Amino acid sequence: MLSIFEDGLGGGAIGVPLYGMLGGYALSGRGPRWARIVSGAVALTALPIWALTVTSFAGPGLALETPRGAWVAAYYWSFLAVLSLACAIPHRAVTPQSTAHRWPGGEAR
Repeated sequence: MLSIFEDGLGGGAIGVPLYGMLGGYALSGRGPRWARIVSGAVALTALPIWALTVTSFAGPGLALETPRGAWVAAYYWSFLAVLSLACAIPHRAVTPQSTAHRWPGGEAR
């Protein structure tokens, strides 16, 4: 079980969806404010974690100081942001719909 944390492959498969769900909950606007703040703070830890650990598993070619590393980091962070926005969709409030059909003139049928 601990082997998923040794090579990094399994940790990313678990971490990326968790970051997306935490970010989505933080952006949703529903639930207790303190929980959304904590979720957003945890989701934002993906930024420094990538910057601090990328050279340990990808080598010096993806360090943030290199143009390629900065480009990959921008991709990773932007894709996590889009994932968080997409994960916020299921948390949206449901608006009640009228059961009567309204015709263009405004009359109910």
